[in-house]
Amino acid sequence: IIEIVDITGGWGDYSYYVAPTSSPAPTPSDYQTSPIFTGLAGGVATGTDYQVWVKDRRDCPIQLADINLIDPSEILASLVIT
Repeated sequence: IIEIVDITGGWGDYSYYVAPTSSPAPTPSDYQTSPIFTGLAGGVATGTDYQVWVKDRRDCPIQLADINLIDPSEILASLVIT
């Protein structure tokens, strides 16, 4: 999950875009109103890089950051029954 928080400035009424960095820069219709992006794939060793953008109601965009999502290692356990 990537959640974009604490956005200020611009003209308000923000919309958001998150996509792999291999994707082209977003067009105005690519943005969504929710700042929460779920179901994103990570990577085990090197992760997956995502670009994060925000735009205001006047379609002024800014790229905030590139985020690297890394999947956590698998949980392993042993059971001992006594």
